[in-house]
Amino acid sequence: MNTDGFTFQSTLEANYLNISLEEDAAIDEIAVKVIREDCPDFLIPFRLMSMNDNLILKYKLINTVALEYANKKLSKADFVRLYLNLLTPFIKGKDWFLDYHNLCVDPRYVFLDKYNEKVYFIYVPEASHCSTENEISDFFRDVFRSAEITDDKDFQVKLYRYFTGGEITLIDLYQMFQEEQKNVDRIPGTPSGRDVEPQRYEAPPVSPVNPKPVSMGSPKPAQQPAVAPQPTPKIPEEKKEEDDIMNQLFGNDKKKKEKTKKTKAEKKERPSKAEKLDSAEKNGDGAKKGLGIFGGFGHGSKKKEESQSQPVYQESGYRSNSLQNDVTAVPSYNPLYDQSGEMTEIGDSGYGGGVRRYLELTYSPFPGAPQRISLEFSTPYINIGRKSSDEIQPDIAFPGEFRRMGRMHARIENDNGSLRVIDLGSRNHTFLSGQQLVPNVPYPLTDGLELTFTEDQPVRYRVHC
Repeated sequence: MNTDGFTFQSTLEANYLNISLEEDAAIDEIAVKVIREDCPDFLIPFRLMSMNDNLILKYKLINTVALEYANKKLSKADFVRLYLNLLTPFIKGKDWFLDYHNLCVDPRYVFLDKYNEKVYFIYVPEASHCSTENEISDFFRDVFRSAEITDDKDFQVKLYRYFTGGEITLIDLYQMFQEEQKNVDRIPGTPSGRDVEPQRYEAPPVSPVNPKPVSMGSPKPAQQPAVAPQPTPKIPEEKKEEDDIMNQLFGNDKKKKEKTKKTKAEKKERPSKAEKLDSAEKNGDGAKKGLGIFGGFGHGSKKKEESQSQPVYQESGYRSNSLQNDVTAVPSYNPLYDQSGEMTEIGDSGYGGGVRRYLELTYSPFPGAPQRISLEFSTPYINIGRKSSDEIQPDIAFPGEFRRMGRMHARIENDNGSLRVIDLGSRNHTFLSGQQLVPNVPYPLTDGLELTFTEDQPVRYRVHC
């Protein structure tokens, strides 16, 4: 589908997606009437407007996040529900006399409700904006490829075989996921499942053991019967094929183990810290390198005092009392939270020269905000939000006191080395140097800008790139 005329707009009332059409565009009047009077719940209704000799389709977006930026780590039950909701408009759209080729299948313009499981599509009732069969097949294939099913790898392998096996038909795909939905419903404890009585576990029968009387003399070792060497079993072709699929989806465990063994061997060969100190003392260069009396650095007491200094909580907010110029001396970290609610700093020593790109806290209304957020992440993106009871937590989780911040508030992604920030449809907005971000639209993140989360009770960070 052609998406050149798609633009986002943010107003005080709501966020909008506008689609610009030519004045002489052939509009499907039946579809316009159906959506205006009896809009199905899987479509976002629109208003048809005329502006500057152009027709404008105006879609109102409320509490939605684009599928492109939605969470991709899902349980099997959540993934099956999402996939069925994506397939439903293509199967049942004909009941409203709608052609599924007019559904936009660009994941940037397919929207998910942030507070329930609903999926919303954009329907463009104009011939030049139709999606082809290949585009629709690629859409459903890409949705599977971009997702990570966290609790059932066998199901992911099954889907991989299906999508690589040949032509995809929407009816077959819909029926297959309906069957999987029934299987999920039979599993007790799943969010949509019905609790059924679990089968009682019965231990296998155990033969009674009759101990023999023990003599006072030294027992003779029992002679083991000779066992003929067994031939090495051949791995069937199906097993090899399944191993290849698992390696493609989840990596090669054998290579990882070999790499771990090499790493352990290298660590054994490296000299220990004590050996280094002994060598420095023998060579007489301990003072030159700043080694103190007890094997530490000469200025250790000063560094200790600096590390113990904490930002001061003021009545007007929580401000950092100093900015350090030497960023290479500060390790990068991702502040996460364990089940007890306490913040844990996970060190990251993989950058050698220290952190080159990070966010530094300049203002917070409450204590507990991360002082620094590393932008040297190895994943394609990190999500920023508030800690909640959800199963999936953001990568950077603020404490529960930050009620104005959304559970999945914003995202920072790495696009071939360039950093971009995206507001994930938050209720209280995200700002970049005072400019309110339009949700689901990427903005470049450059050095010196101020990134602010929420308008009321804002949390501000300075960008260092």
